[in-house]
Amino acid sequence: MSHDTAWTFCQICRAECGMIADLKDGRVVTVEGDPEDQWSRGKLCVKGRNSPRIMYAKDRLRYPLLRKRRTGEFQRASWEEAIDFIATRIEATKERYGPQALVFYEGTTARVLDEMVLRRLARLIGTPNVTRTWSVCVGPKIVAYGNTFGRPLMPWCDLKNTRYIILWGANPPVTHFHRHLGITADIMAAWKKGAKLVVVDPRLTPMAAKANSYLQIRPGTDLALALGMIHHIILNDLHDEDFVAAHTIGFDELAEHITPYTPQWAERITDIPADSIEQVAEGFALSRPASLERRQGVQHSARATQTLRAMAILMAITGNVDVKGGLMLTPYRPLRSLPVPDELPRLSRSFWHDHFPLAKDASALLPEAILNETPYPLHGLIVIEGNPLSCFPNTRKVRRALAKLDLVVVHDLFMNDTAQLADVVLPACTFLEKGEISVQSLRQDHPVRTRLPVVEPLGEALPEWKFLCLLGRKLGYGEYFPFAGDQELIDAVLERAGWTGHEAAVATTPGRVLETGFTTASGKIELYSRPLQELGHDPLPTAPMDWPDDIAYPQYLITGARVPHFYHSQHRNIPTLRKAHPLPLAELSQVRASEIGVADGEEVTIKTRVGTAVFKAKVTEAIHPGTVSIPHGWAGEHNANWLIDDLCCDPVAGAPRYRDMGCVVEKL
Repeated sequence: MSHDTAWTFCQICRAECGMIADLKDGRVVTVEGDPEDQWSRGKLCVKGRNSPRIMYAKDRLRYPLLRKRRTGEFQRASWEEAIDFIATRIEATKERYGPQALVFYEGTTARVLDEMVLRRLARLIGTPNVTRTWSVCVGPKIVAYGNTFGRPLMPWCDLKNTRYIILWGANPPVTHFHRHLGITADIMAAWKKGAKLVVVDPRLTPMAAKANSYLQIRPGTDLALALGMIHHIILNDLHDEDFVAAHTIGFDELAEHITPYTPQWAERITDIPADSIEQVAEGFALSRPASLERRQGVQHSARATQTLRAMAILMAITGNVDVKGGLMLTPYRPLRSLPVPDELPRLSRSFWHDHFPLAKDASALLPEAILNETPYPLHGLIVIEGNPLSCFPNTRKVRRALAKLDLVVVHDLFMNDTAQLADVVLPACTFLEKGEISVQSLRQDHPVRTRLPVVEPLGEALPEWKFLCLLGRKLGYGEYFPFAGDQELIDAVLERAGWTGHEAAVATTPGRVLETGFTTASGKIELYSRPLQELGHDPLPTAPMDWPDDIAYPQYLITGARVPHFYHSQHRNIPTLRKAHPLPLAELSQVRASEIGVADGEEVTIKTRVGTAVFKAKVTEAIHPGTVSIPHGWAGEHNANWLIDDLCCDPVAGAPRYRDMGCVVEKL
């Protein structure tokens, strides 16, 4: 019996924590955290610890499947048969509708190698429609911060060395392990040294329960709170005048613009008392250095980009940008796409460009584009490690759109609910079965690492990049897909980027950007954004004075509160993970539960303008009284996205309103 140990890193989520795998006879028996990894520090989350169970799950896809035309059932096929079928459909689609009629969608588990090969293949085919999770993840933040500080810079908060912390729509112990293992430790370290902690969240999270101040905000009104804070800071001359004069433009316009947005106005909108808003604004402005850590809770709303612009402005006017203990800006390490011929025809515009020209993608708009054939017909969809039916808003529309397509291909580990509707289903690899490059742009030192497979793939599973290479060769682009193994492709991508694969940490020196200048047109922090204005958006964060309420749907729905056992729509089929959360629950306040006569554990109906769903109630005091919170990622009738409007989204970055929908909650 052979026994080996392999050092690697986990890639179930974006954490990419260091991992040590124990192998016997070519199988992974156990895994543990790598204590030498400076970020994960020898820790693995519950998903990482269960990665062998995920890899060896009985329901893993192990060979390609093709749907029979007559019966609609799947039958086993060879890779050659599957690739032939896909290539034939692609060629027919190109011939009849043009190459732009083909769409590629990448989920969050697709990584650098997959991205590089996919981008090359899409460019050779001639489609601009490669869409990912940008708009539902970091899109509003990137647009907002990019139009304030310039790009490309990677922002992060130096929480260890700060004196005042605002956690805004963030729950570090549970979410975003890739940053928040370190973030939680840094917060606690700063707190023990006397730093004040403020949490803004509709839900009383464990971190909020420990905070010096907890602001229980009405969902979707974060912009009003930020504007109220800016108003109080400027009105009372609490801003850093020297910093503003030296490093910003547009302050005079901001000062005039902010006049009506008083804390009293913000109180009516947010349900947070005006004196609490003033107290936090003063603490943030006077306790320099201060940091504001914001996450998904503020990015999934109708005013996401302008909300994040207001938060960036808060950091700027208080002098907390590019200073120790404040917002740090790490230089970006760019990847370069694999080369293609210069003489290729110019790409048409992407299906989302006319609506969201600043967005890198707008996946939520895809069903609407398919059904209405705007700006042109779309007839083929290839899904790489994703699950649109569970993750896109307006599930009913997604289902109709998928049914209209001539070709749907899903490459995944398991038969998810999108795969059940596909024409072709292909077996993918876990991270332990494939090589990869890790470019951790979300870490403050922006490290680069590589790894090779720990074990051979199960059955006939192939990594995404290898499937795409097979397809590229079949379509006649063989010279551009010569890669026989992981190392060969890794070397090609690293060479293109000018990296070795073991890059030293990127230096983030406080004051460097202040000295050399920001990458905006003015070279300064732009409080007033002319680029946004030129595209028809507000150059300063703007909110309606009379905040619109939906009278017919007066409660507030937030979806997507994380649990550590699942990653979006994955892992509910793994018994050890599902055991901790066997069913999705709807959290609602004791006040609302009493009003509708529902007890803990009874079923409630949640209705919005686009759909209805049924959940068991979890009655709690730890939530805004007018709010109901449900998890995302569940399939079937418990899919939260039955309730989310796909067309009602942030007008700048296209982020759906996963945490900003009106609803009605009733006893079933």
